Amino acid sequence: MQRDISERKNAEELAIRVRVAEGQNAALASEIVERKRVEAELLYTAFHDGLTRLRNRAYFMSQLQAALNRETEQSGQNCAILFLDLDRFKIVNDSLGHVHGDALLREVAQRLKRSVRPQDTLARIGGDEFAILIEDSAGLATAVEVAERVIEAMRTPLQLSHQSVFPSVSIGISRSLGRDTSPDDLIRDADIAMYEAKRAGHGDYAIFDPSMHEVAVARLALQTDLRLAVQQGDFHLAYQPIVDPTTGEISSFEALLRWDHPRLGSIAPAEFIPVAEEIGVIREIDRRVMIEACTQLKKWHVMQGRSTLRMSVNTSAAEFVDPAFLDDLAAVLASCDLPPKCLELEITEGIFLHSSPQIAGIIAAIRQSGVRIALDDFGTGFSSLSYISRYPIDTIKIDKSFIDEICTRKSTYAIVDLIMGLGKALGLNIIAEGVETNDQANKLIAIGCTATQGYLYSKPLLAGAASDALSRSMRQMTSRELKLG
Repeated sequence: MQRDISERKNAEELAIRVRVAEGQNAALASEIVERKRVEAELLYTAFHDGLTRLRNRAYFMSQLQAALNRETEQSGQNCAILFLDLDRFKIVNDSLGHVHGDALLREVAQRLKRSVRPQDTLARIGGDEFAILIEDSAGLATAVEVAERVIEAMRTPLQLSHQSVFPSVSIGISRSLGRDTSPDDLIRDADIAMYEAKRAGHGDYAIFDPSMHEVAVARLALQTDLRLAVQQGDFHLAYQPIVDPTTGEISSFEALLRWDHPRLGSIAPAEFIPVAEEIGVIREIDRRVMIEACTQLKKWHVMQGRSTLRMSVNTSAAEFVDPAFLDDLAAVLASCDLPPKCLELEITEGIFLHSSPQIAGIIAAIRQSGVRIALDDFGTGFSSLSYISRYPIDTIKIDKSFIDEICTRKSTYAIVDLIMGLGKALGLNIIAEGVETNDQANKLIAIGCTATQGYLYSKPLLAGAASDALSRSMRQMTSRELKLG
């Protein structure tokens, strides 16, 4: 009896130990599974981008290094990389918000996946930058084919916040050429080529050439000098009069930014403004231009004894997406005691490349405040007519390229004549830019143009010389009025 009890007790203890062991084994197995899951997740995270689910920079660089190693071991093997940057992405982020910016990045990533070959390595390098590694590059033919497929894939618009956005990428291509090159060198070369593609026009590609490196070094130096120039206030304004071609009377001035570099001399705005936008100092430059131009206009109003003279100031896309822009504009006008109607902001169609309710709303708010809007370089873009029908515009400035041919090509003369008629029908002010000869002026007078600008009348002038020109215009106007009286 005692033996049976003892055996039963031992059996129960054994069963308990077995159950405990089974529980411990199950917990251990679960822990192993969880650990493997965490390790797999960490491994995935280490080599993938969380937003687009593409490979990331770390993975791309390791693959590029491996490709270069194979190239060293096997002669005849070459690799190429494509470095891609999403054009004007900051405008989308600033105007539509980061949620829509992220959606754009995910869509671009999907289009890139459909554009590359299965054996290519595609990665998001960071921000709005992507890269593609092509190992069997077959010269540059394969890389160019992939670049062209990518550019074509971006042509279809996508809807973001009820707006059609046309994505585009600028692409730089570099190739190893069997030389002793590091991954960083190849990335740098492709990055340099990508900026050349941007300078030539968005949505294109460029192939790295060693001469580009010198340009990039010079560009870096220019960036440094530009930052110093902004800090030290090394810019100044020149003022070009806008005149009535019949009477020569000055009705307004356009404020033009100038930078006299201490070593390179005068640098054209077309060269340094894109750099200023790239390094994020354009908004500071814009603010200073607005203050200086409005301060000078107030001085001229005092000199004239009336507030009819206008000032045109060029504005950038960065201003239009800055939430503080409207308040800053109102503050400058108030501090200078200027009527808003005396200020005209010149915009180009670049502002409309990423159409959004914010842009339209800002333009409407500017006009409601009394400040005028002018569309510069009219006729050079694909959608100039649609802009003046969709947005509230006061003035259109006919681009110089049309004025250059107004006397030599009947078709150009007819186009300018049509623009004049369109302006009158819509109640718009029309300014002809780049008038350089009397024949051009006479043609414009014949079709009813009452506002012209160009070297025929005056080059851009420093404030003192512009004041003298305005004084002469006032005396001439007074003399005419006396004769008529």
